[in-house]
Amino acid sequence: MVAALVSLVPGATGLFGKLLAAVPQPITAGLLAGVLLPFAMRVAPAVA
Repeated sequence: MVAALVSLVPGATGLFGKLLAAVPQPITAGLLAGVLLPFAMRVAPAVA
């Protein structure tokens, strides 16, 4: 319940967007790549 409120309040007030805009784009791209890399590594042997 607490986690739902903690995520709902910044999303509803627009605070999350402001925080996300403050983080440089290369950092967010690197984080996304780090999250997606394990999935791509699992798929790559199946394709090759």
